[in-house]
Amino acid sequence: MRDFLTIFIVLLIFGSCQKETQETLSKKTITEHLRSIAHDPESVEFVSVISIDTIFLAKSLARWIETQEWAKDYEEKKIAEGDKLEERKIILVQKKKTLDSLLVIAKETPSNEVHEYRYNVQYRAKNKLGALVLSNISLVLNPGLDKVLR
Repeated sequence: MRDFLTIFIVLLIFGSCQKETQETLSKKTITEHLRSIAHDPESVEFVSVISIDTIFLAKSLARWIETQEWAKDYEEKKIAEGDKLEERKIILVQKKKTLDSLLVIAKETPSNEVHEYRYNVQYRAKNKLGALVLSNISLVLNPGLDKVLR
């Protein structure tokens, strides 16, 4: 029993020394971003940070492929109708190239690879006049959670 307890305590100590969690990494990145855009960086305080979505690369590519297929079909339809043939043929070739390259990328991409994380953030900060204002923003973070994309 004593050996079991000793092993458990050692494992607990090693387990608590893990890398930062997704939540702490995202909050750190969001804090840095908010302080960089705030009028008074020291007044920034979180009210809530809610992870609203995780966008996977495979799903994102599937949407792009669907859009490119629709555009290709549209151009083929316009060519069949005889509408601006030369322009349409050039556009159709571009659409086919884009679609082919997206299909190649989609085949090589694992389905669980994260493309981006989306967060809703509610925070308080002082405005230019010094009044404390409650604000809501949506942020998109990269897969490494170290950069705000938009």
